[in-house]
Amino acid sequence: MAQTQPADPEEFGKFCGAVAARYRGRLAALEIWNEPNGTLFFRPEPNAGAYTAMVVSAYRRVKSGAPEMPVVVGALGPLTGTNSIGVAAVEFVAQMYAAGVAGHLDAMSFHPYDFGADLATGGLYDQSPCRQLIAIHALMAAHGDGEKKVWLTEYGAPTVDAITPQRQADLIVATARQWTEVSYAGPMFVYGIRDDQANSPDPEHNYGVATFAFAPKPAVEAVAGLVASPGAMRPEFALFRDRGDLGIGAPVAPVRRQGAGLAYEHERGTVFRVGTRFVVVDTAVAEVARRFRVAASSRFARGIVDCAVPGGFRIFARPGQPAYAIYGAILAAWSPSLGFPVGDQQQSEDGGVAACRFERGQIVWTRSAGTKVTRS
Repeated sequence: MAQTQPADPEEFGKFCGAVAARYRGRLAALEIWNEPNGTLFFRPEPNAGAYTAMVVSAYRRVKSGAPEMPVVVGALGPLTGTNSIGVAAVEFVAQMYAAGVAGHLDAMSFHPYDFGADLATGGLYDQSPCRQLIAIHALMAAHGDGEKKVWLTEYGAPTVDAITPQRQADLIVATARQWTEVSYAGPMFVYGIRDDQANSPDPEHNYGVATFAFAPKPAVEAVAGLVASPGAMRPEFALFRDRGDLGIGAPVAPVRRQGAGLAYEHERGTVFRVGTRFVVVDTAVAEVARRFRVAASSRFARGIVDCAVPGGFRIFARPGQPAYAIYGAILAAWSPSLGFPVGDQQQSEDGGVAACRFERGQIVWTRSAGTKVTRS
């Protein structure tokens, strides 16, 4: 079967070297395999060690015969868990580096399929393709490959069920523009050109930007517009473009709407914009803000950052310790004499009870009895 892993990685490497030599000057790059972290494409089961052996062999032979040809590895599917379907993308990359892939790639590739949100919006949610990209690039940087790009070698949406042809076009355009706002962004490829079948309910047959009969969907005109104006930027990004070096490294995710403001995530922190004000916070504080979908609106001072939330929202952080937030009635009753929170504020599902422990006491609020402060 074409999806079965090669029996001999050395023979596979020789084949890649022969392809590179034969088509030198006509191939823009050579991508090694498709979604090797998925059982469907790497039977009998995904194996990062076996895949890495293929990559190392291929890289050496390609560079021997066509040293200028980029070797792109990964082509990872956006799996979030490890099960019978495959291995989580981030875990697979970690296994690749453990097996010795460092230095044997010119770029990593990933397929950020997400039909529920564009790339930037996905940055709010754990395990989204955007968060997987951030984690993958962090692994690359930790192993000396941080200057190399990530290529999005497949991205699109099937025009079935809730995904209308216009929604398909909107997702492609939004993600393509957002991707340019990321420091490690490589090329992006739209999947695919034409539907595989006519009138099929199967999503796999409906990724084309044109129908099976080659009738263009809205995405054709949308992609043509992107090609015609490659430098066009989103208004959200334009607000951050000239901020200069903020001391928090390079941007790792597109600008996203977060709570009452905008957030631009970098390697060592996030810069927020609320109204006309910019606020920079470190990663620990930014992660709490992301988890609660709020925007920091005050400078970090004495371990405290306030966020733009009606009723109040405050994040507490100290070096080397977890950051926690309190809000609403708990924040209203807090005083410095209680010290910092020592855990997350607990809230009942119906919002009728809230509680938080502090270094020197506890605050409990109930809808029926109000607020009770206990000091220790």
